[in-house]
Amino acid sequence: MTEEEKNAWAKAFQYAFQYLDDNPWDPLNNPKNYAIEFNGKYYPNKQILKYAEEYLQKNFPEFLDVPRLSGGKPINDFLASKGANAVTLKVTNESVNELQKLFDTFNPMIYNLGWYSLLKKYTDIMQQLKSEVVAKVITSYEILNQRFKELAEDNNDDFLDRYLFIKKNGLASISQQVIKIDNRDQIRSAVNERFSRLEEILSSIDKRKVYNLTHKLVNQNALAVLQRFTRAMFPNEFTSIDASNHFTVLKKILRNQFGIKLKSKDSFDQQNEVLSLIDYTDVYKAQMFFWALKSGDIPSNSSAEIKSQEMNHPLNQILFGPPGTGKTYNSIDKAVNIATGQSGTHAENKVEFDRLRKEGQIEFVTFHQGYSYEDFMVGIKPNTDREQLTFKPHKGIFYSLVERAKANYIAHKDQKQELTSFDTVFEKLIAPLEDGQTIEIPMKGGNPLKITKVETSGIIRFIKPGGSSNTTLNLDNLREYFNSTKKFNGDGLATYYEPIVKHLKERQQPVAVRTALKKFVIIIDEINRANISKVFGELITLLEDDKRMGAENALSLTLPNGETDFSIPPNVHIISTMNTADKSIALVDIALRRRFEFEGYYPDYNALAEPSLTILQKINEAIYTRKKTADFLIGHGYFMKGEPLDTILIKKIIPLLMEYFSGRTEEVKEILKAADINAEYSTLNYRWHIHAITIDETHK
Repeated sequence: MTEEEKNAWAKAFQYAFQYLDDNPWDPLNNPKNYAIEFNGKYYPNKQILKYAEEYLQKNFPEFLDVPRLSGGKPINDFLASKGANAVTLKVTNESVNELQKLFDTFNPMIYNLGWYSLLKKYTDIMQQLKSEVVAKVITSYEILNQRFKELAEDNNDDFLDRYLFIKKNGLASISQQVIKIDNRDQIRSAVNERFSRLEEILSSIDKRKVYNLTHKLVNQNALAVLQRFTRAMFPNEFTSIDASNHFTVLKKILRNQFGIKLKSKDSFDQQNEVLSLIDYTDVYKAQMFFWALKSGDIPSNSSAEIKSQEMNHPLNQILFGPPGTGKTYNSIDKAVNIATGQSGTHAENKVEFDRLRKEGQIEFVTFHQGYSYEDFMVGIKPNTDREQLTFKPHKGIFYSLVERAKANYIAHKDQKQELTSFDTVFEKLIAPLEDGQTIEIPMKGGNPLKITKVETSGIIRFIKPGGSSNTTLNLDNLREYFNSTKKFNGDGLATYYEPIVKHLKERQQPVAVRTALKKFVIIIDEINRANISKVFGELITLLEDDKRMGAENALSLTLPNGETDFSIPPNVHIISTMNTADKSIALVDIALRRRFEFEGYYPDYNALAEPSLTILQKINEAIYTRKKTADFLIGHGYFMKGEPLDTILIKKIIPLLMEYFSGRTEEVKEILKAADINAEYSTLNYRWHIHAITIDETHK
């Protein structure tokens, strides 16, 4: 940040502080988790950002380059980067904590991946269009609409259709109050003839002004449509519930199930108050969460129930994200946790992982373009052991794992009746010895044998029927006689062993015994590199939770090798990893998406030290600016192997950038330059050379 920009932001902050001092904010907007501190006073970070933007727009528009920010922490981080004193506050509201726990376990991509993708897409586009209108890049509706088509990558799409007229536009589905057909023509004419009407709406930083101006433009009380449009412009101010009747249902749920009663009276303030109940970094997840809560798709659980749910690992999951973000690394930890119910450090987990692989409870496979159904399931393979070419049946890695898991599952389900063990019966028999009593064992002659003591060494002391106590028995021998692993040999001591064994067996009780159920795990690395439909074949249906053995809708299939009634037991877990730089999750086969839970992995800058942290952050910012997606970011893992920084850049990062940008050396050079790396590509030896790495003083 230049000195000029730093001064501009300092003045903007002063303006925001002064404005909020002169115009106290509503107590409902009091900072909860994150705040900006100035002179010992804590200000809500959203309000500071709002009025700082207002000041910059009027006085320093050249520095008004605020990214789309979601939630308290990203806003705090951004304002801190501009010089503000951002602080984290302690949360004490247990009701809100309960709501937060539910939100943290909510996965919008599992709930509705299609909605999540469209919601993000069209809200992001609106933010881009807003910034270009403010910058005077867009000066007419024709330019606006053409720019919208480019960003949407759809020449048949239309700005007004998308944001105002369509019932189901990606942000939300509205069944009533849609804009009338006659009104649509009038609106088109109005914005074409006088773009300033739409320009005033898109350049405003006041949500109420946007709502009122849009209301005036459409000239109709389509309130849900108006709020949906306003939400696209101010995503951090609204839930995805645009219709007032649906929002009333949400308020009742918050009050009745969480004890949270909204303090605001104004509908806009209530929307903002609800959204501020949770701490989020993904605004689209936050918007969708409250719709799911309102719809009854998320039960309100106690903390214990939530913890219990977290222990129930999904049967099928895909860890997705750009390269180097720790997907394979974390898959090992997850596999061990699923298989054993325990988890230690990664090093400890890796030792356990290797042991479980040897025992056949965990398998690991990497998919590639040539990977087939025969490799994964069943088929035939050439038999190279003989001179004449023959073929033999082949069991694939997944089929073999399922066989082992199924045997364990059936054994677990098949409850057996067994008699109590020697140790159980013997412990109960000698329990009275603790109270100083003796144990009488009936003998054929009439008088009993009396056990007086069992020593820790295994010596059994007893009194013979005749009164002598000089003889002892051995506990290990008694156990072997009881279990029939040793036969009585007719010696003198057998006279005493036999009646004790007989007495113990008479005390045995039948007990139900189950084989312990084990969880079997297969890790599929790089799942999207193979032709998934061909590799899984008919298995795709059997993967579903309710199609597994023992489930309500259990299914079995006939395999190509003729085996009938093949099914997958519920103790088989699939963990897959997917590199989004190879294939976006949006392009993954719908049948597969529907059956897997998705967990995103992205660069963790906190795992790095300087200067690697700043370099990676700047490289990723430059990538995102060009690619407009997080799929092609570079992960922190490349910088965590102890190699010199220039080696990492030359051998790992630059080749990846060359792949991302199709070998365009100038573009790669510009990306490196954005990260303060002076690099050149030599056409003499066709190699990259790094001349200097210069990091801002604050990062040294």
